[in-house]
Amino acid sequence: MPDVTPAAVPAAADELSAALDRIKADHASANPFDVNANDPVPRLVAAVERVMDLHRGITDGDYPESLPVCEEDGEWAPCPTVRAITAALTGKEVQQ
Repeated sequence: MPDVTPAAVPAAADELSAALDRIKADHASANPFDVNANDPVPRLVAAVERVMDLHRGITDGDYPESLPVCEEDGEWAPCPTVRAITAALTGKEVQQ
C-alpha cells in the first residue's frame, strides 16, 4: 500500500465547507434559543461532513505532484459524491 498524504484542499471542498458553515450560521441565527436534540439540521450537516471526510482527495506520498484521488472510491478528486453534494448545496456544478 503506497504512503498517502492528504491532497491540497480543492476549491470545491472550500465552497462546500463555506456552504455548510452558512447553513449552520443561518440555522443558529434563526433559532438562537432553540437547542433541541431532535433538530435535524445539525445532524444533517454533521452527516454531510462525515461523508465529505470519507471522500477526501489524497495523493501518493511518493508522488505529491500527482492528481488527487478520492480516498473512499478511487475516483479522481473531486469524486462524483463530492461533486453531487457540492452542486446540491451551492448550486454550482463542480468539474473534476
